[in-house]
Amino acid sequence: MIESKRSGLANPIGPEGDPIRPEGENFERKSKFFRSQSNNESDLEPVKTLTAFANTAGGTIHFEILEGCNLKDLDSARIDDLCRRYVAPPLPNIQSQSDGKKGILISIPKSPLRPHVFKTAGNFLFDGKQKNYFYPGQIVVRHSSKTEPADANDLQKIFEEKLIAKIKGIGDQLVLFAQKLKDSSEGLPVQLVDDNSAIPLGIPDLSPLYPYTYKQLEEKTRIKGKSLRKIFDKYRIKEKRQFSIKIEYGKTTIFKYSEHVLDFLRNLASEEAA
Repeated sequence: MIESKRSGLANPIGPEGDPIRPEGENFERKSKFFRSQSNNESDLEPVKTLTAFANTAGGTIHFEILEGCNLKDLDSARIDDLCRRYVAPPLPNIQSQSDGKKGILISIPKSPLRPHVFKTAGNFLFDGKQKNYFYPGQIVVRHSSKTEPADANDLQKIFEEKLIAKIKGIGDQLVLFAQKLKDSSEGLPVQLVDDNSAIPLGIPDLSPLYPYTYKQLEEKTRIKGKSLRKIFDKYRIKEKRQFSIKIEYGKTTIFKYSEHVLDFLRNLASEEAA
């Protein structure tokens, strides 16, 4: 049996003189948690409420008095195992702790995996009859201080928030990719995949920027063999983006060279001739 404790006072005070936190969308207070060996209703209530919190904005359940169990029976791992029996995907980051008195606080954040759906019926016995706390396929959320089935507006809000988060994540990754590309002298690897959901990436034609092969540079500058290789090694031509770009075709790697390196080599040749 689970008993609720509510007060109509604007600023209610507990029996020990402490202010009582008002119930709302992300907080629920229960005066008693009573575990019965013959009835699992007490297990189903926190599962349903925590699922609703995770699907909405996160929240905390405060059980002020425990009967038929102790704090160890409601630690984070056991609550997590209990929720996994009924909920998919699993609820993330459930935390339980003592309230410093005789009760326990069980909390969960707003879930990035929402919506969480009941995968198994939450059945229990009441006066010898089977009752249903929740059923497979059901999604629950918080409406003010109540846990209720999600309606069309709730589902639209959940999916819009997930879409916005997804788009923001893609944007952040693209900004990071662009920054790394800007800062890198080697470029960044790109993996080609046959996946329609992948981000399309336009590959520009690099031929106008790097039109020459090594052989063409030899022909145009008339610097041959070892002499050209020494210049390449001395000035690290292949390592400088303004001079060259590495292109890989499977196991084959070639380098293409820019107008800048052609001008550079011609200037060197002119200086040596002078």
